[in-house]
Amino acid sequence: MANDANDAPFTLHVVGDSTEKTYTGEFRAKKRLSHRDHLRKDQVRRELLGGQTGTATERASTTAMILSELAVRLTKVEDWWVTSQGGLDLEDDNVIGVLYDKAIAIENDAAEAKKKAAEKAQAELKADIEAEKAK
Repeated sequence: MANDANDAPFTLHVVGDSTEKTYTGEFRAKKRLSHRDHLRKDQVRRELLGGQTGTATERASTTAMILSELAVRLTKVEDWWVTSQGGLDLEDDNVIGVLYDKAIAIENDAAEAKKKAAEKAQAELKADIEAEKAK
């Protein structure tokens, strides 16, 4: 039977580029996002950018996008992630970058596995059809 869990585990081990602190742990991230997740992600991004007039800086926009993605994708986190307010209080850009890359890889890997399974099923069906024709 196929594993229907909508999340998958990954391990993090990264040294902060500014603080040189080591961040490690076991995490889980969603393979697929629901409509609610997409809406929540946008809500978090908007909250992080605030209601000020004017355009946010590129850095602020990028950081808000990454942290909002992590806010909806991560299903299991380490205590240091919680105490950092979901990354807001971290000083190391690379830590949230690596965490983001790993969380996105969970979704990409799941999509690729689904695509390969569909291609395999299609090939098997084609072989079955050819075998039936040969009878």
